[in-house]
Amino acid sequence: MASRIARIATLTPRSLTTRTMATKSVGGRPATLDGGRYMRLATSSLNLVLRRLERCGEDGRGEEFDVDLSDGVMNVVFGGTGETYVINRQPPSKQIWLSSPVSGPKRFDFYEGEGWVYTKDGTRLKALLEEEWRDKRGLSIDLEGLGILEDVELD
Repeated sequence: MASRIARIATLTPRSLTTRTMATKSVGGRPATLDGGRYMRLATSSLNLVLRRLERCGEDGRGEEFDVDLSDGVMNVVFGGTGETYVINRQPPSKQIWLSSPVSGPKRFDFYEGEGWVYTKDGTRLKALLEEEWRDKRGLSIDLEGLGILEDVELD
C-alpha cells in the first residue's frame, strides 16, 4: 500500500499550527461485520485503550487525565487543559467515532488486518491517538492490537 503524508492544520485564537501525520491509503472496502463481531471488536478496542491509559496513569507518564468508560462511550479529560476526547461505539453504522480537541471529529470503519481506519484520508485510530497523546500530552502510550484483538476484557 502506498504511504502519503497528510498536513493537518489546527487553528487556535492566537496561532495556526500544522503537524504532519503519516497515513497509508487503504485498498478495498471496509469489512462487512455482523453485529456480534462488531461489538466484540469495538468493545475490545475501547477496553484496550482504557487498559493502556490506566497503565500510563499508574506510571505517572505525561499530563494528568481522567478516563471513564460506560456503555460504549469513553471520555478522556486532560487535567491541564480540560480538553476532552470522546471515543464511542456506533452500532448502527458499525463504526467507532472519535471527537478530538486536536483533530476534530472522525468516523472510523473496520478494515481486516488494518483495524479502525478513517476512510477519507487513511488515518488509523491507533496512530492518531498515539501521536496526539504523545505530542500534545506527553503520554508514551502503545496501542498495539487496537482494532485487531477481539478478546480484550476488563478485570
